[in-house]
Amino acid sequence: MLLNIRFLKMKPLVWLDIRAGFSFLRPRSLKLEFSGLLRSLTADAAIGLLSNFSTSTVENGLRWDGDALFNRLSDPTCDYALHASADLLLISSPRKTRGINYTLLSGFFARPHAALTGSHVRQLVRTACRFWKAPLFIYVGVNSQLPELPGFKVPPRVRSPMLVQLRDLRDEWSNARFDRFQLVDCDFV
Repeated sequence: MLLNIRFLKMKPLVWLDIRAGFSFLRPRSLKLEFSGLLRSLTADAAIGLLSNFSTSTVENGLRWDGDALFNRLSDPTCDYALHASADLLLISSPRKTRGINYTLLSGFFARPHAALTGSHVRQLVRTACRFWKAPLFIYVGVNSQLPELPGFKVPPRVRSPMLVQLRDLRDEWSNARFDRFQLVDCDFV
């Protein structure tokens, strides 16, 4: 971080919380539009589903539309699943670290003006954990559209810091911030 600041003139923008939890419960009867592997859909069907959750132009975060998100998730080395209700989309992936399987919650995308509840978020997390058969989940990021973030905050003393840095020489970026920045927005997806 200090080398980036000194030599690349990068500035710290946002520290991302790492959140974790367990989801052993069966999902309640949340009506899902889709829950399955991304690769099980044709490209047109996947782009159509993802387009329903395109980010708003007024939202303060990276801009995603159906095509861009599909291209981002079309990595042959990773499996991704989409879990979509009428108002919220969760992108998940199975991961394994130090022999421990877990469900990585790569990103949440809400329809503009959706009235979300904490229960809605928890139900999609349960759906993802059940889908991957891994009750431990990890979420890294910020998302102001969610009424509550999943899991509990992992204390900084037991984890590596996750910092987003910005390099821009324009003065108007000095007070920049993100309302939404998740793993899908960076190279750790």
